[in-house]
Amino acid sequence: MSYLEVQDLRIAFQTHAGRFGAVNGIDLALERGEIFGLVGESGCGKTVTSLALMGLVPPPGEVTAARLTLDGIDLLGRRDWRDVRGRRVAMIFQDPAASLNPTFTLGEQLVHVIGHHLGQKGATARARAAALLVDVGLPDFERILRAYPHQLSGGMQQRAMIALALASGANFLIADEPTTALDVTIQAQILRLLKGLRDKHGLTILLITHDLGVVAQTCDRVGVLYAGTLVETATAVELFRAPQHPYTQGLLAALPRPGSRGTDLAAIEGQVPSGMTAVAGCPFAARCPQVFGPCRSARPILLEPVAGHGVACHLYTAQEAAS
Repeated sequence: MSYLEVQDLRIAFQTHAGRFGAVNGIDLALERGEIFGLVGESGCGKTVTSLALMGLVPPPGEVTAARLTLDGIDLLGRRDWRDVRGRRVAMIFQDPAASLNPTFTLGEQLVHVIGHHLGQKGATARARAAALLVDVGLPDFERILRAYPHQLSGGMQQRAMIALALASGANFLIADEPTTALDVTIQAQILRLLKGLRDKHGLTILLITHDLGVVAQTCDRVGVLYAGTLVETATAVELFRAPQHPYTQGLLAALPRPGSRGTDLAAIEGQVPSGMTAVAGCPFAARCPQVFGPCRSARPILLEPVAGHGVACHLYTAQEAAS
């Protein structure tokens, strides 16, 4: 059994214009101790998938799945999240300034989380808070514990957010675009920090990003989302070495390369489906340069043309049938 198991996850919202399908049948399996990257363009369903794992999909959202478990604990239809949210799984958001409480010092916020989840108070809780700040690369912990969020830089705020996520003792960390608001130098530091914390504390990390460079630096495995569906899964090395799905190939072709200065970057023509109307076939068919008959009428299933490398594309369905 995998540490996180997700089978046929679907998330929809009833709106005044009709039913909006944000996630349309995702299957995921994360192993303990790995960093799994969930990548895709804006609106593909990355963040709402992570919210479903935290029980935070807001009304009128509807979450269904054939299976949704974390370390054997059923998350589907759960009413009481107190022994899961925070205690077992924690989340880092992309804007730490909006996530930290501006009216309390970092020390007060850390001590509160430690007391709530671990029952530690006073000097014991403060000592744990100081140790966490050192862990996330803030060795001047006495000053940081007394500081308010606005007195810290963006990189320091994000490190403090990571400390807060770890303060509850959670072993599963969801990082939702944790470096988007940071400059490139600080971004690299935060990514190295996440890898170091994974190794030190045995964390399992779901890293949500639209940046393939972040995936290349950080992730062990990666899943590519498109229009609420998972179109490809592979190790990060294999994905960059031999992308199988036309969408993934398009994403990688659009990356700037040495010597490309002054030339137009490749682009994927067309628009992502709105999600308001069900697509009978492959959701990428209207934009795919390799589209053919079955693509417009039948939704492809995730196959493994190479062991450990899954792809949902009729090109491989046809190859399998021919063989």
